Amino acid sequence: MDLPSRARRGLPYRSLTGGAPFAFAGRRWWLRMTYRVLLDCEEMADVDLLSPSFDVTRPSARLVRALLWAALISAGCKLSERQVGAKLSLRGASRAHTALLNAWLASMPKAAKKPDAEGKPHTWRDSWAFAVESLGLTTEQWLDMTPLQVGALRAVYMERLQREEYLVGLIASTVANFGPRVVHKPFKPESFMIHPFEAPDTPVTGEKLLSVFMPIKAYLEKAL
Repeated sequence: MDLPSRARRGLPYRSLTGGAPFAFAGRRWWLRMTYRVLLDCEEMADVDLLSPSFDVTRPSARLVRALLWAALISAGCKLSERQVGAKLSLRGASRAHTALLNAWLASMPKAAKKPDAEGKPHTWRDSWAFAVESLGLTTEQWLDMTPLQVGALRAVYMERLQREEYLVGLIASTVANFGPRVVHKPFKPESFMIHPFEAPDTPVTGEKLLSVFMPIKAYLEKAL
C-alpha cells in the first residue's frame, strides 16, 4: 500500500505503533496490540489480560482466536470471530500464535525500572484515566493507540514533570540551606522531588569488558 492510500484510510504508521505482519485469508495484515484490540479480546474470550496468572506465551486456542480476530478487525478485516477460527488450520494457529506474540512484544513499551505503585494492581481504568487526565487524549485516541505509543507520550510527560519539580526543588533547597536553621547535611533539589530522576546506568568500561571476556578467552585457548 502506498503512502497516499495509507493516509486516506487513516491507518497509523507502523514505526509509531509497533506490531508484526501476518498472512491470512489471501492477504498480508499488520497486527497491532492497541487498547481497543486488548479490550475486545477480553470481552470475546472472557479473560483478564492484566491478571498475574496470564501468560501470553502459552495462550489457549480460544484466546489465540479471539486475539487474532480483534487484531484483524483493527487492521480492517471484515470477518467474524467464527469465520477467523474456521480459516485457521492447526499449522495456521501456530503461525498466528507466533505473529501475535511478535505483535505483542513490538506493541509494548519497555518495562519501567521502578514501578509507579509496588503491589498495586494496574487496571484498564487506570491506563484510561492517566491518558485522558494527564496526557490530554480522548477516549477514542487512547483506544486506537498501542501501549508503546502511550508509553512514549508518558516518558515525555514525566520528563516535563521532573523538570518542573527540579526547579521547585532548587528554590526549596536554597531556602532550606540558607535559612535561619543550621543544616548539617545540605539539601539537594532532588530532595524535594516527588518523581526523582532515575539513577544513570553504570557505563560499560574496557575493564568490565575484559573481566567478562578474559575467562572465556582463557577457556577457549585451553580447549584448543
